[in-house]
Order: sequence, then C-alpha cells, then structure tokens
Amino acid sequence: MRLGKSLHARLRAYEPFGGTLGLLPEPISFQASFLHDDDGALNVTYSRHALGGDILHRTLEQGLEIAVEVSDGGPYVEPANARFLVIGRQGDNLDDTDTISINSAPSISWLLSKILNNDTSHLIADGDNKGKRAFYSATAGTILKTFLDENNGRGGAASGLAMDFDTARDAGGDQWASEVTLYYSLGVSVQSALASLVGGSVVDWRTQGRLLRLWNADSADLSRDLSGTDVIHMHGGLQEAPYEESISGLASSILVEGDNGLIFTMDNPTAPKPWGKWESYVSQGGVSDEGTARAFMQHELEVAARVRGQYTRALNITDAEHLPLIDYAQGDWITAPTIGHGEKVRVQQITVGYADGAYTASVVLNDKKYDAQVRESKRIQGITGGATLAGSQGARPNTGNDHRTPKAPEGLTLASDAYLDSTGHARGLVSAVWGEVSQATDNTAIEIDSYRVEWRYSDEGDKWRSAGVTSDERLSWSNLDCGRTVVVRVRAIPTYSDRNGEWSGEKSVTVASDVTPPSVPSAPRLSSETGIVSISWDGLPATGTGMDADFDHCEVGRGLTSGSLAVVSASMTGRTQWVDTDVLPGAVWTYALRAVDHAGNKSAWSKTAQIEVVGAVSQEQIDQIQSDLAENEKTLDQAKKDIQANQTAINQTQQTVSQVKTDMSGVKTDLTGVKTDLTGVKTGLDKAQSDLTQVSNDLTEANEELASVGKTASDAASKAQQAYTAATGAQKTADGLHNIFKGWQDPATMSGVTVKTGDFWYRTQQYWTTSQGEPDNSPSLCANFYTYAQGEPDNSPSVLVPLESEVVEVLTWDGEQWNPFNLVASNVIASGSVIGDLIAANTITTDHLAAGSVTTDKLTSLAVTADKLAANSVTAGKIAALAVTADKLAANAVTAGKIAANAVTAGTIASGAVTTDKLAALSVTAAKIAALTITGDKIAANAINADKIAANAVTADKLAANSVTASKIVSGAITADKLAANSVTAVKIAAGSITSDKIKAGQFTGYVFTGAIYQSSTAEDTGFKLRDSGLDMWDSEHNHTVHLDGDGGSNVVTGRFKTAFDGARIEFSTATVDDPQMGEIYTGAIDFHDSEGLVGQLYATSAGSGMGLIKIQPAGSQIAQMTVQRYSSSLTSEVGTTISANDGTGKTASVGANVLPNPSIAMTGALGKNGTFSWFQWKALDAGFGVHSYAHGTVNAMPLRYGRYYAWANADCSWSGIVAHVENTGGTSGWGVTFFNCDVSAAGGDIYCMTMGINAS
Repeated sequence: MRLGKSLHARLRAYEPFGGTLGLLPEPISFQASFLHDDDGALNVTYSRHALGGDILHRTLEQGLEIAVEVSDGGPYVEPANARFLVIGRQGDNLDDTDTISINSAPSISWLLSKILNNDTSHLIADGDNKGKRAFYSATAGTILKTFLDENNGRGGAASGLAMDFDTARDAGGDQWASEVTLYYSLGVSVQSALASLVGGSVVDWRTQGRLLRLWNADSADLSRDLSGTDVIHMHGGLQEAPYEESISGLASSILVEGDNGLIFTMDNPTAPKPWGKWESYVSQGGVSDEGTARAFMQHELEVAARVRGQYTRALNITDAEHLPLIDYAQGDWITAPTIGHGEKVRVQQITVGYADGAYTASVVLNDKKYDAQVRESKRIQGITGGATLAGSQGARPNTGNDHRTPKAPEGLTLASDAYLDSTGHARGLVSAVWGEVSQATDNTAIEIDSYRVEWRYSDEGDKWRSAGVTSDERLSWSNLDCGRTVVVRVRAIPTYSDRNGEWSGEKSVTVASDVTPPSVPSAPRLSSETGIVSISWDGLPATGTGMDADFDHCEVGRGLTSGSLAVVSASMTGRTQWVDTDVLPGAVWTYALRAVDHAGNKSAWSKTAQIEVVGAVSQEQIDQIQSDLAENEKTLDQAKKDIQANQTAINQTQQTVSQVKTDMSGVKTDLTGVKTDLTGVKTGLDKAQSDLTQVSNDLTEANEELASVGKTASDAASKAQQAYTAATGAQKTADGLHNIFKGWQDPATMSGVTVKTGDFWYRTQQYWTTSQGEPDNSPSLCANFYTYAQGEPDNSPSVLVPLESEVVEVLTWDGEQWNPFNLVASNVIASGSVIGDLIAANTITTDHLAAGSVTTDKLTSLAVTADKLAANSVTAGKIAALAVTADKLAANAVTAGKIAANAVTAGTIASGAVTTDKLAALSVTAAKIAALTITGDKIAANAINADKIAANAVTADKLAANSVTASKIVSGAITADKLAANSVTAVKIAAGSITSDKIKAGQFTGYVFTGAIYQSSTAEDTGFKLRDSGLDMWDSEHNHTVHLDGDGGSNVVTGRFKTAFDGARIEFSTATVDDPQMGEIYTGAIDFHDSEGLVGQLYATSAGSGMGLIKIQPAGSQIAQMTVQRYSSSLTSEVGTTISANDGTGKTASVGANVLPNPSIAMTGALGKNGTFSWFQWKALDAGFGVHSYAHGTVNAMPLRYGRYYAWANADCSWSGIVAHVENTGGTSGWGVTFFNCDVSAAGGDIYCMTMGINAS
C-alpha cells in the first residue's frame, strides 16, 4: 500500500543580498519554473491590501528577492534554482484592490549576465586573437572563479553570490574532469561563458539560494539516477499526458559531403520506412576524413530516425507517491510515461503553480536518446567551431632567407568522443585545441602557415602518427580504438621560415567508449506446450521503429516477478525464437527482454509477459499408458523368448560382417593410389600456371620498353619544338643588333639556335619543389606553377601563375659563357636617344635619382627653358617635401627676368604653400619689391586673413614712417567683419581715438562693466537703479517697491507676486479677504491656481484676531478648510484646530480640537448648515468636597459658530456618588457644571468631567 503525500508551496521575500522580509502568504496566483542548466522565471499576482502586501510597496530601486519554498507536509525548504529577482512589475492606479503583477522575474542566476569580462589588463596584444582574453589548459572552475573574483573586486553583482567550487574541484569535491583552452572577447558575460561550458559538456550547474554550484558534466551528485525508485505511472501519477507526433523530419539515408572531395552515404536501418527510404543531404564543412564525418553525422541520423523525445506531463501532486522538488529535481533521471509506457527520462524542467486555491505542477522530460542528442549536438558545436582538417592554401616558392624557429604552442587540451562506424561498432574520435603561435624562439613576430598534429598510443612507445595539418588552432581525427590512451603533440609550420616550430608538451586522453545503451526491445511473445516455453521476438524496439545500428543481441530474463528477473539466454539476435526447457509444468513464469550492443551496453528490461507452463501429457493419457504398460509386459516376455531364439542368427550375421570389413580394407588401399595420381596432376597444373606467369612478365617488360622508346621520341620532339619556339620567338633589343631569349633552357645548348656576343637570356625557373612532410626527411613534390589568393586565403578566388612567366635573372653572352647583366646608362642609352615619348608616365621617381645627381654641370646654360617644360608639367606632386632649399638656389638666381609676366598666379601656388619656414629671416626687404608693385588687383578677395599672419608679426619697425596713410585704405574698408574677436585691445588704440560716433548702437552684449550705475532715469526714486549695493525699483507714486541685494538679508518685493502670468501658478499678496465661511476679514494670502482657476488658499490672520486659516478649494463650490486659533475662555487661554467641509449647497461638517492649559481636551465642530457642537473633557476639581456638598465648574469655548447650546455632563472619579449636572443650558457660548456628592463620605482627590453641547438651530 502506497503512502500518499501532497505538494505545498509558499513565497518568502528577502532584502537584496540580505535577510528575510517575511512571507507573502496570500497570493492571488503564482507560477515558477525550475530548469536544468538554465534560468527559470517567476510570475506572481498579489494584492497589496492582502496580508504581507506591504512588502510589495518597496520600489524597484530598493530591490526585492522572492524565494519559492515547498513542503510535503513537513518543514518548508527552498529547492535548487528557486530564488528569483523582481526587476519589473505592472499595476493599475485606479484599481481599488491595488493588485500588482510581477511577470517573468528571472532566477538569481540571471545576475551572471551583469558580470562581464571587463578586465583589459589580460588581453592578447597581437596575433589572430588580439584583443581577447585567453585561458590556456584551464578548468571550468578557474575560468568562472576568475571572472567572479574580479567582479567582486569591482563591487559588482558577484559580491552577493557565493561559490562552493574552486579551481581544482567541483561542488561535489571531485577533481575537474577536463581542461579547456578558450578565448573570450572583451565584454562577454559570465552567463555566456557558463553557457558555452555547458554546451561543451564541461559542466552542469545549479543555484541554492545565493550559492552558485558547478559540477563536472553529468555528475551523479547533480544528475541522480532515480529511475529505479521514482516511477511516475500513467494512471494515478499524471493528470494530463498529451502528445503530438510528426514524422515529417524523418530520414533513413543521408548524403554527406565534406571537404577535399569527401562524399559518402550513411543509412540508418532503424528509421521507419512507410513509403520507402526518405533521403536527406548534409554538408559538413571543415571535415575531410570519413570517420570524423560519421561521428558528426551519426546524431543527425538518430534525430531523423524517431519522433522527437521531449514530453510535457501534468502531474498529480495530491496523495502522490513521488513529488517534484521533494523527491526528484531538475536534472535527475526518473521513470515516467513517454509514448505509452515507463521509460528512463531526464527531468529538464519543473513548473509549480498556484491559482484558485489549488496547486499544480508539470514536468518537461527528455528521453535518453534525445538527451544524448542534445549533448552530442553541443559537443559537435564545440568541436567544429571553425576547425579545419588538413587545410592548406596556395604557397609561393621558399625564399630561403628565414631560418627562425616558431615557439611551441601552449594550452594544448584534448577531448574525446565515440561514434559508430559503418558496421555498427564503436570507434573513437579525439579533438585537440591549442593556443595561437605568433612569435619565434627569439621573441620576434613570425607568420604561421599551419599546425601539424601527431599522435600515438601510450603503449606503443615512440611510434608517432600524423593526425593532420590545419590552419586553425584545433583539429579532430577519428578511427581510434575505444578505451586506449592517446598521446598528442603539436607544432607550428611557419609561412616563410625553413624551420618547423618546436613541439608542444605532450598531452594524453583516454579515447571515449560507447556508453549509450541500446533501445529497449519490445515485449516477448510467449507460448507453451509439452512442458516447455517458447519465447519469440519481433526484432523491433518498444517504439516500433528499428533497433540501433550497434545492436548485437537480446538477453532473455526469467523470474517469478518482474523484480526477480535473471538472464537465462543471450542468443536472440533478431526475429528469432528460443525454447526454455528448464521449467516445470503448472508453474507461472515472468519473461522480459533486454538489448545488448556491440560494446556490451545493456538496455533496461522490456515490458514483461507471463505464462503458465503446460505439461507434456494429461492424467487421462497417463492412465492409458499404465494400462498399455501392463499389456506390454506380456508382450515383452514373449519378446525375450524370441530374442533368445534369434541369438544364433545374430552370431552368424557377425561372421558375415567381419568378412565385409576385410573387403573394405582393400578398397581403402585402392583409394590411396587414386589420391597419389591426383597429386601428380595438381603438380603439372602448378607448373603450367608458373609458365603463364612468366609469359605475362615478359609481355609487361616488352610494354615498358616500348613505352620508354615512345617517351624518348616524345622528349626529342619536345626539345626540337622548344628549340624552334626559342629561335622563332626570340625578341630583338632596341638597337636591333641582339637577340633576347626567354625560358628555362640554356639557348646555347638548343639545337638550331645561334647565340651571338651581346645576346640576352631572360632565364625563368623550370619548376620548384616542396616537402610533403618534414624538410629533408620526406618525399618532395615538383610544380611548374604556383598560386596565390586574391583575397582571404581559402575564401577567395585563386590566381595560377606559370613559372615560365616570371624572370629570375638576366644574363648576357660574352662569346663563351653567360654572365649576369649589369644595367648602366652607357650600356643601353645612346646620346640624345632618351626623348619624352620614350619615358613612361611616373617613370623618373626619387629612388631612381641618386643624392646630388642633378647638379649645375649636368644642365647646360639656359637648358631649362619654357619650351622644355610641358604645360602644367611642374606640379606639387613632382617635387618632394622640403626639396627646394636655400642652398639649391644660387645667389640672385631668381630675378625678374626669370619669371614671365603674370607667371605667378593664384592657381600656381597650392593652398598653404607659402609658410613662415619657407622665408628666411629678413628675406623680404623693400629692395625686393618694386615701387607700387602691390596693387589691389594683385590680391584676391579675402586673401589676407588672420591665420596668414604669425603672432606679433606686424610691429612698428615693419612699417615705414607714414607708410599707412588714408590714401592706402579705401573708404569703409575696415569693417567689423574684418577684425577678429578680441583683436583690438587697449594697447592697440591711442588715447581719445574712439568717440561715440564710432560705436554702433547695440554693440555691447555679453560684456562686464565695473564702477557704473545703470538706471532708467537720472531722477531720484524713479524707475530702476542697478548699483553695487543691489537693484531698487519705485512705482509711479515714487514708492519704494523692490530691493534685491547679493546678501539676501533685506530683500523686499511688495504688491502681488505671481509665479506665472496665467495657468498653473502661485500668487502672494497682502490684500484683505472677506471669508464667506468665517465671516471675518483676513490680510495676507497665498493663492493656488490651476488652469481652471483658484483651487486653494492660505490666509494670514487679521490684526488681533488670533486666528489663521488654511483653505483648499477644488473645482466647483466644494470647500474644505482648517483653522488654527488661540483665544481665552473662562478656564484659561487655549489653542485649537478646526477642520470643516462645505459641499457648496450650504451643507457643512466640521470637527475641531483644542488643547487647554490644564489637563483637558476640547473638540468643536459644525453640524449641517447652521448647527454646531462642543465637547470638553477636563480636570474640573483638584480637591475633594464634603458629603452632600456642591462644587461648580464652567465651560466657555469658541466653536465655529455661535448659538444656543443644549448640553449634558458626566463626572469621572474614584467615588461613585459624584454626579454632574449642566447649569444654564441653552446659553450662547458656554455653560456651567455643578457637581454633587451623593456619597456617605467626603470625596477626595481629582474629579474629571466630560460635557458636550449641541446647537441644532
């Protein structure tokens, strides 16, 4: 009998990174999701009028954490991933219930998105990963803890998070299982870094409160296997089990295309084929060997071979056997219904909700195949993220000048995975990742072309094998033995150097094995007869599709119950039958099947089947047999007699048999002779076969000799053709006297070619070689061309360059041999032969002229004339910077006669060409400028501006006496726009030069003036006056109305003051006001206006009234007001406050309170339009009085209105015999109270009185 339990949940609020604020016990509804390796979310609807709702009045800036706590009837606990952050909410200000909605509040792990890689001190300075942060051979704990510690030091979100893992061990205390080499860009969040580690099957994680916990991927501490104990049944365990299936994505045959011409087909026999094979195509870039491609594509086939295995199930959480978040959590493995029966599945998500007074829960489940596919997909993304196998790019011939050695790669890390080959057997895959190499061993930068990876099995000594060559910092290779340890090393191959890099340190990894169990088989089919049981199987899995490619056989389990199964056979390999004979008739046995793959992995037991063993014979048959046995005993006796009689005949027969045996011996001898003859025949056949083989060899040699003769003839013809081509294709030199030969073959050795002294040979290269592997230790390849990429290597079109098109050297024939040709002017240029047409544009450049090569003696007198220079031939681009210096021009070299009229124009001088450093000191003198040379037409408009004249350049000694005269300046030439700001200062202007007619009206804006009075009138007490002491104003009657000074201690502004001319504003005034409610005159008020008009007033009291009034008047005629008053009564002076309201129709209500000097309280107010009331409680007597004696007290207060009051009174003291009675009730403003002692003894101590009067007129 199962003991049922129910799930309960509640919400608890916390300060950000602080203590608890209390429970939120009355939510309208909530729903929380808890995910495996991901952020969850919380939705809450809550009325802030409900119990605990005051907590939700906190602003978003104050922050709030909400935890979900669960219970099965015992104490409440906070499960994993159950702390959420309130970062947004919604509500309605007009909602009387003040209900708010908190939507999608993320779990606390969301804070990791606010922790970034912001430390710039650890970025790589150069290379392909420049600007990134590298972690070489680092554990996940090292990476995450580094980021979190740095953020904690910056006072970030990590300051409130705790960790229970470190750089060496995970949260369970286990050593980190793997190391990785990763590069992170600046600004990457810790959330993204953690997601990449999860995707790479490195870690799994959870949070517990504010504690971040990390484990090795698939650690049993986090992903518990509860499939044997936590079982959710289809009936009773679920409220809903919907499903939706589709086979549109199925495929049983995939065409795979990789790099380097890799093309093959992969089939999956387990995929259903209702309409024959469905085909698919996959392109796997970066993979060039079939084993690796099979490993990557295997999961694609598995995905395409069945319905997606993710299921959502609504749970029964009332009187249930197992509860989510109590008995199992996200990430655990349980047994639950998928398509139709119990299957081992992973809990991917749990959702708990509350609404309408009831709790709900659901789970999202991944079956083992789907969970493995998700993991495999993430692994592939980590392996193939930019990896290239055996990639290369076009190379140029080795220059042979660089002999540096690249450094050894750092940060080599290894990972392994298993896959199934075409036969269904498991093979291994290893992926290597290392850091970029960008320097040689001498710490200089070096270009790296590729990386070579080698590997060996650890038990094979130094037997290294090539894994491949890649241009990236990662490589994967396959077809490895599962379970064996592989040792790996890597080194860089430089682009230009002839020395390969140093080997990295060796790393090892155990090749992964196939640990995924096969699919659960379908249930066995049973039958029984004649005391045995026949077990048959349809050869299909429970899903009805097809068994896995690595399926090997099925085990048969037998037991009295499903929990006591024992293996009795392991021989079923398909649609076969097995017979169990080890059973007794009448017994009831339970049978099940489980699949075993080639690696020995076993599935779970299938659904069971039961049968009762049927015996071989019935009781009736036994009785008949016994009867027959009795009858046969008689027959047996007779048979014995017959046997004795036949014994003699038997003896005779034995003699005959002996003779037959003798005859058989002779026959065997004859057979031996026949065998000998057959052996001779076989020997002859072997000799004939040998003769045929010799004939074949002779024919092969003859063919080879013919081929050699043909090749020799072909070579001769080729050489003849080359000689003919060289002879007929030879060019002539410019003088026509010499030949120019071009090619790799020596022209002097070619038949039919005559080489003369002075002939040229432009020699090309015949071919170049490159090593297939290690230089000088591997075969070489020859090529007569090379290629280069037009853009990005391996990602742009290539150009093929034949070697015959590139000249490696120029040689000249001296009559006996070829010599290097030195090109000098005397060898190639005749006097006067270089004319303009022979010089190509841009041919004569600075690097073609030696320093000092152009001298005076190189130019004849008057050699450079106007006709020698083409129009516009001398441009700025033809003269190098600073080329024209003083020493390049002879004294008096530049004369007027050297410059044609109008030769120097604005167009011949570049912008900014004439600068101060181009003119020597005192180089411009009066003698250099002809009289009247500078005229108005020589200077372009706006040519002379401020940036053309250096500071302090124009001084008195630069201008001759009386040089600037009125006739030199055109009338009106100097205008405001000709003078720069602040250019004319006091020292530039002679005293008395500026008169009032020189200043334009309105010119002084934004200037500071001191020592002056600014006034609107020179008359006293008139207008305004601005002095050092402040601003003063007078009205039209010469009354002083405004005084403002800098100190602010005596500022005065009289009259009405407004904050705006109209609309919403505040007005201050001292005008008198006749209040309609109080009936008195007030002086001094503050009025409040909106766009509708007056909405409120604050009055000061009139002289001597002792009363103040605050009045608020909204739109319409409704009035609410409060008065503060102080006045005297017959008791003592008192202070009181009254609040009243008026609806504009005469209906009023008011209440007031007075504080009296002696211990007393007073309250007065208005009733209706004319009614008032007064209520007092005070200490009337502070001493007792005698038996049957009287005492007197008077009440005299000022209510809101005056009238006739009708009152009553009551005494309060320690004597029950004291009574109080109202005197002169109906008086105008007050009444007295008489006290009488009715007791039998004198009264002592204090006597208090409460009295109230009403004026209902």
